[in-house]
Amino acid sequence: MNDVILRQLPYLRRFARALLGRQVPADALVAKALDAARADLPDGADDPRAVRRSLLRALVDAHSAETPPVTDELTVSDEAIVASRIRTLPRDPGLALLLASLEELDASSIGFVMRCSVARAKALLAEAQRILDEQAATDILVIEDEPVIAMDIASIIRQAGHRVVGIAATREQAVAMAEAQPPGLILADIKLADDSSGIKAVDDILQLLVAARPGGMAIPVVFITAYPERLLHGERLEPSLLITKPFGEHLLRVAIAQALQMSGPPQQTTA
Repeated sequence: MNDVILRQLPYLRRFARALLGRQVPADALVAKALDAARADLPDGADDPRAVRRSLLRALVDAHSAETPPVTDELTVSDEAIVASRIRTLPRDPGLALLLASLEELDASSIGFVMRCSVARAKALLAEAQRILDEQAATDILVIEDEPVIAMDIASIIRQAGHRVVGIAATREQAVAMAEAQPPGLILADIKLADDSSGIKAVDDILQLLVAARPGGMAIPVVFITAYPERLLHGERLEPSLLITKPFGEHLLRVAIAQALQMSGPPQQTTA
């Protein structure tokens, strides 16, 4: 496999995981995308940005395979036409927002990946932002051992309209806080102050609380790490939603929104 493709693979797997929320189907989607992309990439392709765009396009194509394609003239400028197409494909705004936030693509690149015009890509992003702004609030537990980062995360959460039920620096603190005030979402760093794992802290919390939720619905989780490639190698159970340090406010808001969307209506527990 081309070395450039290999270097992009962890990030392609991260995007598939954010899109689907589950490791096994996400990895299967990546496998299909790789098979398709290798046939389309020119021999000796070595531009990482071009390779990433082509891989993402192949992944989106594979994801959309079950949905009849919607043709899109490149000269479309009528916003009503664009809006009507958005309504027939409700998942597209979220997809466009993930491409913009997680992959940092501009409207032109999003149009390339989604096989649509730049005008439609911009309309999808606008629709996604509207949906994001209207999302119901939930209670969020922050597991982060660096005080400055923890305060920054808490500020972003509150500005987005959600509530912070606690900030834990260790695995033990996290479990105790979750037991005292069950969250609707968990946002966790990977490595904690006591050298314990944020993933293990989340596992403890989920075992403790999932059974108590209506229908046994899992609590959505967003993990944060400075080294995503170390977690996305397919050798063990991996996080479903993963964002990379340093991150911006918008990316964190999008990750929270995507996690809540994948899990269903948010749990609201704070009086």
